[in-house]
Amino acid sequence: MRVCIISNSHAAALKQGIDELESRQIIDGLDLHFFASPANTLEDTALLDGKIVPTTDTVKKSFEISSGGLHEIVISDYDAFVVHGVFVYEGAFRALMDAEKGATFYSQAVLNELDPFNKTISSRIYRQIRTVSDADIIVSARPYLAIKPTDTPRDVVARDRFRAYINERFRAMHKLHAFFQPEETVTGGVFTKSEFNQGAKRGDDRYPDFQSGDGIHMNGAYGIHYIAALSQLLRSL
Repeated sequence: MRVCIISNSHAAALKQGIDELESRQIIDGLDLHFFASPANTLEDTALLDGKIVPTTDTVKKSFEISSGGLHEIVISDYDAFVVHGVFVYEGAFRALMDAEKGATFYSQAVLNELDPFNKTISSRIYRQIRTVSDADIIVSARPYLAIKPTDTPRDVVARDRFRAYINERFRAMHKLHAFFQPEETVTGGVFTKSEFNQGAKRGDDRYPDFQSGDGIHMNGAYGIHYIAALSQLLRSL
């Protein structure tokens, strides 16, 4: 299976974890290809002749660096897509879930306006891909904020309710799947264990959008857990 992973600076942690997993044959049979561009610059893309193409030099150069020389995504080349780091955390769906599940009637137009997915870069990329492809598309948020491990859950019940709601909503959309942060990396329910933040890197030193220890970029150990769990999901599709 050829898989295209589209991301921002959070792609660095995933790429760092791949070599070790390949040596253990955990991702054997999956051909993973990265296209990454820093911060929110993935907004600067367009769909042209079945390809996602950069509309700025920043994105073009970033794609070339992260992909090993390619500057555009030929959608038909891939069996599945992963859009990572430009989705939202589960709690962002609270207002939409309350409106849809509550006793008050809301029009579809109002619900669409409340839907946080519609406001994300992941939604934009989903629409670009879906215009020309029937492939499965997986979206995931950036890692939770890193803190020292704690045994005190922080509203895990609510988090899991939001996850179930997101999965239910995405099932109604064609081959769209949510992927949530691997539980092995989580502490307190909605934070990342600080060990996964130590020595974190991003994709390219030319872009000043990252400082070590910023709390949201993770290291290769995080990438190992993420890619291993993602591989299981991809094989289940």
